[in-house]
Amino acid sequence: MRTLAMVLFLATLAFGQKAPETDSKEDWQRMKDCAAQAEKVGPVQAEANKGTYTNHYSPKYGRCFLRIVWWSSDSVRNIRLMDAYEHENLALYQPGHPDTGSKDACLLLTAVAECSVVWDFIAERMRN
Repeated sequence: MRTLAMVLFLATLAFGQKAPETDSKEDWQRMKDCAAQAEKVGPVQAEANKGTYTNHYSPKYGRCFLRIVWWSSDSVRNIRLMDAYEHENLALYQPGHPDTGSKDACLLLTAVAECSVVWDFIAERMRN
């Protein structure tokens, strides 16, 4: 069930995005630069841990975000949001494991946070 919820969340992030409403050549250039930077950083971050990555340049925040999803054999091991240029970890969601009794763990800018806050933080930056 947890895996299904995670897949639905990721699908919502992927398909819920719409093209930015901007005609600024500067924003378009930053989007292209963000994509190029993600091609450099994403594979290194994702492949080292059997993961996938998605990038997004946010005109609202003026940053290039990289969302990395690392998988274990059958489920999400963790989801991380980082700044693609600064390599700064901004948010982390690590699901608990029912077999071991561990609980979900979430970090926001290196501080422990409620997972719902972390989910919202990641979604907001990948959408706007």
